[in-house]
Amino acid sequence: MDGADQKVSEEKEANPPHGSETILVVEDETAVREMIQRVLHSLGYRVVCAGSAEEALDLFRRSDRPFDLLLTDVVMPDQSGWDLYTRLASKTPGLKALFITGYSDRAVGEGEIFEQGMPFLRKPFRASELALCVRQLMDKETIN
Repeated sequence: MDGADQKVSEEKEANPPHGSETILVVEDETAVREMIQRVLHSLGYRVVCAGSAEEALDLFRRSDRPFDLLLTDVVMPDQSGWDLYTRLASKTPGLKALFITGYSDRAVGEGEIFEQGMPFLRKPFRASELALCVRQLMDKETIN
């Protein structure tokens, strides 16, 4: 990385992009879920969290406003992140998704997420990476 690239990178980390959209975060690890919630909330997003796919489905049904983004773990005890996304996307066309995983490509590389070219972040990730990825997804036109 040359000096100019490093300066741009440091500036993005110091001034992460903000937003106001509503994000449903589904992560079974409490510490990871709380970190994501803190980061996104500090950037202005409305954040609703669930510790399981079933809890997320319940929150989704009871929500008084639509979710703009589903941010979900790939592997959860009760249902995969991909299965959760397909269920929610069938009810909300245009729902955007960001998948997070601590597994290697080899462990999950044959799944639908990678076959469909869906965006994902590998754990562990920095707050600045999360902020940038979420903002890029929010600014991207929907294909559905």
